[in-house]
Amino acid sequence: MFVRYSFLADAAHVDPSGRVTALGIFDVIFAETFPVLHRAMSLIIMIEGTASEQGEHSISTEMRDQKGNRRLYEESRLLQAVALYIAHRTDA
Repeated sequence: MFVRYSFLADAAHVDPSGRVTALGIFDVIFAETFPVLHRAMSLIIMIEGTASEQGEHSISTEMRDQKGNRRLYEESRLLQAVALYIAHRTDA
């Protein structure tokens, strides 16, 4: 498995067909002083795999400050996202 793309946005939605809609894509947070509070953000990641990798997987994401201190940690499970993406590939 590998990350096909990833980006940050103010908000994101995945519809039942798997289509991703993102609002306010950004890669830099501008502020006059730090630390700064960014009230909401979504991390969108497209992970691609092969049929042999289909099934349940765990993924963890962390954000760190400029000193390397962990500021956010999230653990998630991927269930059918990999299977759905593989099922809709026509080049495999």
